[in-house]
Amino acid sequence: MSEDLIFTHEGEVVVHPPQQFYAGDTWQIQANCINLDGTPMDLASAAMTWSLNDASGQDSNFLVLTVNEGIVVDPATPPNGIAYITVTPAQSTALVAGFYSDQLVVVTSDGVVSTVFTGRIEVKQRGLMGPPARMPHVQA
Repeated sequence: MSEDLIFTHEGEVVVHPPQQFYAGDTWQIQANCINLDGTPMDLASAAMTWSLNDASGQDSNFLVLTVNEGIVVDPATPPNGIAYITVTPAQSTALVAGFYSDQLVVVTSDGVVSTVFTGRIEVKQRGLMGPPARMPHVQA
């Protein structure tokens, strides 16, 4: 997740810029989870759910990831509020090309529920390609 997030008003959900990923690739998203006062969330004991939904964001969870099942919390001390979301190639391969909506919801150990971000994701299908090859070694 890039740092150029779009903020509306203080306390509202962050809408991330549109992103594109290829079906069949590994998707890596960094989530920066910040409290209303600007301090990093303590994610050590938090429950987190990232979902990929239809374009309206209302129906059909195409993917749902949770802590230790696709989401890893950065173990920094003191807490830095960073988590990493990874969609595997096996999970992304089945997705049909098109537009989706994602969101990350965090429930902290003290029961605070926060929708950290939401946004649009475009899934693209890769064109026909041969097997992966190494770049030829270039000699000076």
